[in-house]
Amino acid sequence: MSTKAKTGAVIAGIVFILAMRLIFSSKSGSAAFNALTADAEPGLSYSYDSGASFYSFNSKDYFFCTKDGVKYLSSKGEQQWEEIISLSSPVLYGKCDILAVSEPKGRAVYVFNTLGKIMECKFDSPVLSFSVNKTGYLTVILQTASGYRVETYTPGKDTAIWKYVLVKPNVYPISADTSPDGKITAVSLLDLAPDAHHSMTTQIMFIYTYETDALNLDSADGIFAGETLHDQIARLYFMDNRLLAVSDTAITAYSFSSKEKIKKDWELALHNKILRFCVYGETGFGFLTGEPLSGSDEQTDAGTLNFYSMNGRRTGKYVFGSDANYLSMNWGSAIVGNGRNFSAVNNKGALIWSYKSPMDLKQLIFLDNDNMALAAGSTNASVMRRAA
Repeated sequence: MSTKAKTGAVIAGIVFILAMRLIFSSKSGSAAFNALTADAEPGLSYSYDSGASFYSFNSKDYFFCTKDGVKYLSSKGEQQWEEIISLSSPVLYGKCDILAVSEPKGRAVYVFNTLGKIMECKFDSPVLSFSVNKTGYLTVILQTASGYRVETYTPGKDTAIWKYVLVKPNVYPISADTSPDGKITAVSLLDLAPDAHHSMTTQIMFIYTYETDALNLDSADGIFAGETLHDQIARLYFMDNRLLAVSDTAITAYSFSSKEKIKKDWELALHNKILRFCVYGETGFGFLTGEPLSGSDEQTDAGTLNFYSMNGRRTGKYVFGSDANYLSMNWGSAIVGNGRNFSAVNNKGALIWSYKSPMDLKQLIFLDNDNMALAAGSTNASVMRRAA
């Protein structure tokens, strides 16, 4: 791979991380679904330049984020609380009922739960990417003057409990996440150093975040295990007691078999590019296939939605069509679409309902259950309920 191509791969990987599963939702009155179709009524309105972003997980209530701050609202539009912050362009990362908010190359990350702000962390360097787990642990990758720094923060504290400094040519941190109990932070590093056999490798480091757990290790950084993925760029997601490594050619699950040891539970080889990928809390995941991978002899149709449980087995699939470019998950089900046409599908692959929007939507997500949805366009949003 040429130097230009390698650099492009790094940029593509980092841009993917910065996208971070933006969720849009809304306040409104209700509109009725027919058996398999629905027509939305106007609801919440906001200006095009407000940077409006929304997030909800298994609740009638939801977060509403703009450049001016974060609000927590009920589906009837009742404000529960508001936090004033200033953002150039909100970037959201949600896990279960926890939401982290920042902005591209920002120097602060704000973490919220349903009761309000639980943490505000400010940094001396720009934030390249960040993640949050279901208990509120925040993990950030910072771009420093000399390289990169990865840090983990415990809920309610603005001082890092663990730091890792990376200053190495041709090595780039791509993704990082912390386990639900906060004891382990996993970091994926993309290594583009010349190699006779591989164009690139991803090194996954498993690290103790607390000094008390790392006392008996030889590693001063708390690193107790590692994995190497050849010719892959991997993003990391902690799913309860497992870690998912999602790359362009495979999805791999690791568990912790005993102290200071990890175990590869399963690996799913991919035959198509992943166009969209979503996790549902910590119980399952889904992905939408794109174009076939070159050289694969088991290619599937582009626009196929696949549901998987955390044992690595597919529970269902649904073929939407090659024009599919959108995916969201909640309540264990998913919504797949292409801007105006959407299908809601359960994790067995059965159609729940379909919807044709009169305008392009940025997001269509489940709210209180799979018969209630929030539809958001560029300037307004509405809540829809399926008729009995």
